[in-house]
Amino acid sequence: MTTEGPVIEGYCEIGSRMIASVPSPMMMMAITQAKIGRLMKNRDMDQLPPAAVWPADWAGAAISTCAPGAIFWNPEVMSGALGLALMSAAAQAETIGGLAYADTARFSAAMQATDPYTITGTDDLMQLAPIAEDGAIRAIVEIPTGTSAKWEVSKEDPKAVYWEYKDDKPRIVNYLGYPGNYGAIPGTALPKELGGDGDPLDVLVIGQALPRGEIANVRLIGVLKMLDGGEQDDKLIAVLTQDSPFAHIETMAQLDSEFPGVSDIIGTWFANYKGPDGGMESQGFAEADVAREVLDAAAAQFTAAN
Repeated sequence: MTTEGPVIEGYCEIGSRMIASVPSPMMMMAITQAKIGRLMKNRDMDQLPPAAVWPADWAGAAISTCAPGAIFWNPEVMSGALGLALMSAAAQAETIGGLAYADTARFSAAMQATDPYTITGTDDLMQLAPIAEDGAIRAIVEIPTGTSAKWEVSKEDPKAVYWEYKDDKPRIVNYLGYPGNYGAIPGTALPKELGGDGDPLDVLVIGQALPRGEIANVRLIGVLKMLDGGEQDDKLIAVLTQDSPFAHIETMAQLDSEFPGVSDIIGTWFANYKGPDGGMESQGFAEADVAREVLDAAAAQFTAAN
């Protein structure tokens, strides 16, 4: 077995045979950690244990030496991977910003973690067009579904998404996790006279949790009309355009018909997530055409200001 760069001696084994060769479930976790852990994702070669001497391109070179459907296995690499798994489990048990397991939420492959509170990419997120060439709306995921750490696109460095600070500590929503992927629509800014707050439009993308910092193609299906302390603070409601149970939904009426209770959950959550005296008041939902009017006005405002 040869590859370009350093060589690993090992075996190619197929599915069930590989499983039979593994001594414990922990070792299976080690394989997973070695393949998809951050060290592999970021190719951080200096951080790998000495036992694991990887090829120049582990994911391509090592696996390509095996037949299709096979798994490359090396005892020394497995030993090093087990160490990685144990270290990863310990790290995930740490509390960050007062929130246990805060580092378990995934972040976009296009971004890098610069510290536990910041991920950074190469693109100015706010300069992206709000509408893609195929007509889909772009949404930047700041807070994945089910999480409560309050992250947002940085105003100082729009290439970064960071964990917002409030009262000199990372902000945590003191309620159930978000009922969808919460984020912003790039290339938008709705002033107060048009019912906004001058920031990019807020959007909630219903469905499975997406990586933080991901730019997702979504479809607007409505808008939740909200008051925050007496000021308008509307939330656009959207669904992924593909690969989601909600991908075919086009309106709030259709959502209510096919997924009873979802809009009630969303309205209840936003009315209460700041607590009983939080100043949030729901004014109900408007349909997709109203949501699109809000988007077009905010996109035009952003273009005029830039």
